[in-house]
Amino acid sequence: MHVIAEQALSKLLAKAERQRIKAGSGPVPSLKFTKASLPAYNVALTRAVLSEIHSEVREAERAGALTIDWDHRAGEDGQIERIRLRDASALAQHIGVTPRWQIVAEAERTVAPWRGQWRVNDIWARWALDQKVRGLGPEHASLLDDACRVLEQLPDNQDVPVRRLSAATFHNSKHIEVTLVGILDELTRTTNMITADRTLVLRRLGLVKHPQPLLIAGHCDIRMSGGVTAPLHRPYTGLAPDHFVGLAGAAPAHVLTIENLTTFNEVARGLKDADNALVIYTGGVPSPAMRLALRALIADCSNETGFWHWGDIDVGGLRIALMIDAQLGGTARLRPWQMDPSAVPAEAVVPGAPASVIKEMASLAERLGWPEVADGIQRTWGTVEQEVLQPSRPF
Repeated sequence: MHVIAEQALSKLLAKAERQRIKAGSGPVPSLKFTKASLPAYNVALTRAVLSEIHSEVREAERAGALTIDWDHRAGEDGQIERIRLRDASALAQHIGVTPRWQIVAEAERTVAPWRGQWRVNDIWARWALDQKVRGLGPEHASLLDDACRVLEQLPDNQDVPVRRLSAATFHNSKHIEVTLVGILDELTRTTNMITADRTLVLRRLGLVKHPQPLLIAGHCDIRMSGGVTAPLHRPYTGLAPDHFVGLAGAAPAHVLTIENLTTFNEVARGLKDADNALVIYTGGVPSPAMRLALRALIADCSNETGFWHWGDIDVGGLRIALMIDAQLGGTARLRPWQMDPSAVPAEAVVPGAPASVIKEMASLAERLGWPEVADGIQRTWGTVEQEVLQPSRPF
């Protein structure tokens, strides 16, 4: 089919698709062959090219897809003035494409079993209008189905090796990591802010490359599954987070959670016997099993225990802080340690973060109840990696 004829028929079909998907009535869709609507038709074309275009549009008319209005001022069959839709399905079949309303209808059948779960209804409301969500439209309904199948299999408060689950479910060990992260975030996020960090999304859901141990430094006894009580060993003790039950003995005066492993090791090795404090490695983004262990630890602390967090000063680090704060359940305040970029050495700050990033960072700090950190972020306009700062602690 000549490219100009194909362009004209496709534009007419697009108008029919928009009208049908929106379930709106109105005038019969049509397309004028003007410079504004079809510029390629309105240049100096040879008689042979025009004859080819007209012949192919007539074929669509004979198929019952449309009718042609001829500009008789240009002579018999000399110029098309307008084409008007007659049968949208016949037009789609003639062009050889699946119409958008059919794609939406097929998507509705795919999505139907999951309606009412997670944020499926929110996504479907936009797909029903043939709009995109995270770059995906109704033609990607199979990916939403895959993501829902993943969420359905996730156990509460446990971590699952992501590649093993992906291989068992889809016979492709990387399908979840490579293809489904965006839609998984869309289905499970609880704020208007989307998460671009792949690791943050997966670990938040408990999808891990390998389970992270709970690392604790301090001087107290801990309770583990099976009724076992044991002292913490120096410089730290590691155990599976789902085997941690709680603390034994007196509550610590301070608890410091640390995002990065290097910094945790350095701070843990600097603890003294007299320090009535615990230092916890969050495993980066705390997974469901890690969050369960944190709640168990928090439950055995006292009203006087001070809670601190130290992580990267960026969007990911502040989101991790928000996750830690959520485990406190409003019973205590999480305080920032080394989280104000205006209070760290200037050479540690990476300047030039985009305005959207700074805005989100400041918003997260405000939600944490850290106005001084929010102000520092807006004044410094940069990010800081935790590892570039010298190890220190607030107690």
